[in-house]
Amino acid sequence: MQDFDEAFWSLYRIIEKGTRISLEEFESDKTTNARIREAVRDFVDLVFLVVENKFQGEKDRERIIWELMRENVISAYLAQEIIDILNLVKRLADVDDKVLYGMLVRILEDLEELYFSIKKNINHKT
Repeated sequence: MQDFDEAFWSLYRIIEKGTRISLEEFESDKTTNARIREAVRDFVDLVFLVVENKFQGEKDRERIIWELMRENVISAYLAQEIIDILNLVKRLADVDDKVLYGMLVRILEDLEELYFSIKKNINHKT
């Protein structure tokens, strides 16, 4: 799990850099923009590697999220937030810079909450 934690925080810091620059810089610096978009996709994938381990073999991420909610691992509010993020990531290449920039903090907060809720749940079950 330590490798997951290191990767988690590495991706977190890349995305967090996007929250520390202006929208204008986010739009104009194509290298930074592309790096942050890639980090968002990788961040979601990493969190779901941990989540999918709990649900051996299940690949439908939305189904997993609703099951986590039913098991009281996450709240209904967080479930909907994660579904929104999953939908954004599905079309990430087409998402307007302004929309993505406006969601960066939400992405960080929601995926962090999901990640640590899963880790806590896994640790309590083992």
